[in-house]
Amino acid sequence: MDYLQKAFDFIRESEDSDFEGEKSEELVRKAETFLGLQFPLEYRKFLLEFGCGDINGFEIFGLINDKFETNSVPDAIAVTAKERKLSALEDSLIIIGDSPEYYYALDLGRKDNENVPIIEILPTKKARNCQIVSNSFGEFLCMKFDLL
Repeated sequence: MDYLQKAFDFIRESEDSDFEGEKSEELVRKAETFLGLQFPLEYRKFLLEFGCGDINGFEIFGLINDKFETNSVPDAIAVTAKERKLSALEDSLIIIGDSPEYYYALDLGRKDNENVPIIEILPTKKARNCQIVSNSFGEFLCMKFDLL
């Protein structure tokens, strides 16, 4: 099943979605350079098409513009960079959302081919000690949108 396509269709069709909109390849590359890593393919597709936003009250962090040092939620690059400084967040993580108790992060340290798991993390904990909540970004979106 193509979880990413299912999630993207849901975002496009939902009246409750509020997303920033398309972002350029140049901006995505700038963000990767700023964080010193390469985004997983599914997350890259999300950034290029939707940027960042929320649906049904769940906010998905992504890209707003190239003001990474001054932006805040829902800019994933700004939030990730801030947590790297404040709590020594591991460089292999990209924060893509939050809950009242923890962050959701892409864990590039556990990459399996094209699949990058999403973990629940408190920034002060090591990623290897954190629970995997989904095996890919697309599956994570479907889970949060109650599409599974």
